[in-house]
Amino acid sequence: MNRRVRAFLQGGGRVRWHLVTLLIASALVLLAYVAREGLYQFAPGSAPFMMFFASIAASAYARSAWGGVYSTLLSGLVVLLTSTQGQAQSELTFALFALQGGIITAFAARMHGLNQRLRSSLREVRSMNEALGDLQAELSIAAFSDPLTRLGNRRAFDEDFHGTCQAALSGQHPFSVALIDLDGLKQINDAEGHLRGDALIKTFAACLQSALPADARVYRFGGDEFAIIWPGLTTANARLATESVAQAARFTRDLGFPAAGASVGVACIPDEARAESDALRLSDSRLYQHKRGRRTPEPDRDAFLRPAHA
Repeated sequence: MNRRVRAFLQGGGRVRWHLVTLLIASALVLLAYVAREGLYQFAPGSAPFMMFFASIAASAYARSAWGGVYSTLLSGLVVLLTSTQGQAQSELTFALFALQGGIITAFAARMHGLNQRLRSSLREVRSMNEALGDLQAELSIAAFSDPLTRLGNRRAFDEDFHGTCQAALSGQHPFSVALIDLDGLKQINDAEGHLRGDALIKTFAACLQSALPADARVYRFGGDEFAIIWPGLTTANARLATESVAQAARFTRDLGFPAAGASVGVACIPDEARAESDALRLSDSRLYQHKRGRRTPEPDRDAFLRPAHA
C-alpha cells in the first residue's frame, strides 16, 4: 500500500474529528443567523453580531479552539455576504469581527481546556477514592482477622463479645462463650517445625468450623488459643460446645496430627455470669480445669469435658 495512502488512513480519525467540528460550527452559525434575523424583526437596533459571538463561544467551548476558528470564519463569511456597507467598510467590519471572534475563541477554548482538566482530575479523584475504599476494606479485614486461619482475631472477638453480652444481659439473647487451647502445638513445632505447626492450626480451625453450627462464631487469639461465641447456647445444652470441640480434635487427629487435642472451658451468659469479665474468668478457669484433668491418666478420653461447664 502506498505510504501516503496509509498515512491518510491512519490520520482518518483526525479528519473525521475536524469534519464533525465543522458540521457543528456550521449548525451553530446557521442557528445564530436565524436567531439574528428573528431578533431584528422585534428589535432592529439590537447588536448585530451578538448571536454569532454566542455561536463562536459555544463552538470553541464544545470543540476546543478549532471549533471557534471554524465558527469565526463561517460567521465572518455570513456577515460579509449579508453586509449592506461598502467594500472597504465591509472588509474592516470583517476584520474587527474576526479579531473579536479570535478573542472569544481563545477565552472559550481556555475554558474548554480547564473543563477537560477538571474532568480528568475528578476521574482521578474518583479512581483514588475507589482505590482508597478498597484499601480501607482490606485493612479493616486485616485488622479483624487472623492471617493464618482467616478467623476473627482477638480484636474482632472483643467487639463481638461486648455486643453479644449487652444483648444477653438486657434479656434478649442468651449465649455461651468457650475458650479453647489447642494441645500438641508446641510438640509439633519443636519436633517437625513451625510450618507443620501452622498446618495443624489451620486444620484444627477448619475442623472446628465444620463441627459448629452456622451461627456460632470462631476466633483465634494467636498461638494455640481459640474462642467461640455461640448464640442461644444455654446451660441446658452447653455440653454441645465441649462435644463440638472434641469432635474437631478427633477430625484433626484423623487428618494426620495424632498428637492433637483440645482443652475447653464454657460459660453461659446470663445464666452463669452477669458481667463480661466474670464470663471470661469462669470460662478460663474451666479451661484450665479441663486441661489439668486431661493430663491425668483416665480411660475415658472425653471425661474431662464435663468439668469444663459443670
